[in-house]
Amino acid sequence: MSKINQKKLVVDANPATDFWAWYQRPTAPDLDAWLASIDAGQETPFATTTVPEAQIPEVEGEFDFAVVQGDDAGNLSDPTSFPAWAAVPLDLSPPPPATGGQIVDVGIS
Repeated sequence: MSKINQKKLVVDANPATDFWAWYQRPTAPDLDAWLASIDAGQETPFATTTVPEAQIPEVEGEFDFAVVQGDDAGNLSDPTSFPAWAAVPLDLSPPPPATGGQIVDVGIS
């Protein structure tokens, strides 16, 4: 069975934060408009965690990611993305298995 290198998003821990809401979309122009739609409550997070990290779903393609920090009072931060989170290529296709092989003499040592 092939093995896929899984990835996760991580942000700096903030002691005033009680949960993190994580967002993704297929890469598209106008990242600011997407962040505004998150801020307006028009997007659904792919995960909500109580730690400052989330495993990226097993999807293939190019994606943008963002995060919103929240507290127990229901206050939410502005949505945030980082340059390293924009147009992230995710490749879940492992290389094909070997199709042949041989044993080669290397000489007497």
